[in-house]
Amino acid sequence: MRHPSHFSSACVLALFVSYFSLAMFWPYSGTILENSDDGTEVNDSIWYQDGYQSSLNYLGRRNTSKFDVGFRFHVGNLMQAERIAYARLRLASFGSDIQSSLHLFIEGVLQPSATAFSTDERPSQKVPKTKNKVDWTIQESWKEGQPDVPLYYSSPDISQVINEIIALPNWGLGAAGKTLIINLEENGSSEEQTNLVYFDDFESSTKVTTPAVLEIYRTVYDTFIGKEHLGVVSDSSATINLYSLIDTDLYVQYGTTPGILIDQTQPLSDLRGETPIEISLDGLKADTRYYYRLVFRQAGEGKFETGEIRTFHTQRSKGSSFSFAIIADEHLQNMYRYPHKEDRMELYWITLGLPLSHKYFAARSW
Repeated sequence: MRHPSHFSSACVLALFVSYFSLAMFWPYSGTILENSDDGTEVNDSIWYQDGYQSSLNYLGRRNTSKFDVGFRFHVGNLMQAERIAYARLRLASFGSDIQSSLHLFIEGVLQPSATAFSTDERPSQKVPKTKNKVDWTIQESWKEGQPDVPLYYSSPDISQVINEIIALPNWGLGAAGKTLIINLEENGSSEEQTNLVYFDDFESSTKVTTPAVLEIYRTVYDTFIGKEHLGVVSDSSATINLYSLIDTDLYVQYGTTPGILIDQTQPLSDLRGETPIEISLDGLKADTRYYYRLVFRQAGEGKFETGEIRTFHTQRSKGSSFSFAIIADEHLQNMYRYPHKEDRMELYWITLGLPLSHKYFAARSW
């Protein structure tokens, strides 16, 4: 399993060249706000609101004992009946004990306004369940993070589960507001083995914790967590790099006039999600400003959409002047690993303000 992708200085600088789309990295997040929003249920009968042990949720099986986990997320910005493109759980790992493999499934509860968990309303008792379920098999051991250095692991895509819940006609109108329940259940691991993962519970009365987060990517474009950005630019070519969480079809339109993008790359179909994408624009003129935009859709589904128009300048003539910026390793990944430090991003935005005040510039990172 992989934890969410972190972006290098080079990637950030390239996005910076494309008019600073840094703020677009972050998905919308469903959050856990109360201690009763998560916990561990053992053998479908005993509820541990503060996690099973040491404020940690246990998920899996230890011999004859089965450990399931329930989450109630607050998702105030979602709209009833909207369809999201991608969603996943992000869990702060505290290690594992995987002797063979852990087999799970993820399902939701079809409640229009999900109430909190309790001894009398455990995950197994919350009904009706969604028809959509997502299988999840964990074979590799999870590494252990620390309270101040969390290490995240992510689930498979659970958007179909979320979409089924929020499609309820009266979803979000109850007393609990826009909430939804996601359950993780052990599913058929061997009773003769131990296959468990451990991750942080919300329980906040005794220590700072990093509870589960529901990452929601509402549109296909949101799934491009590596937005279109420039790689190598020469006197006759340019490389555009992308990274999406889902399978996509796409191509790039480009030209020397923003409103008339007369050229396009060869369409690429069924590009695998979670795989770097590189597109080359060839046959360009030297020392010329070009404009381009991404044209994309989820693989094989619906109409193509267009991204915003971006720009670059091919290699300039010898002796001509240009502006550029150099930024060192700013450890932006820490903004993702430590959510409570996100306020430091403001300083980085201020730092970027000076080069952004120039109309055109180029940047390179080493």
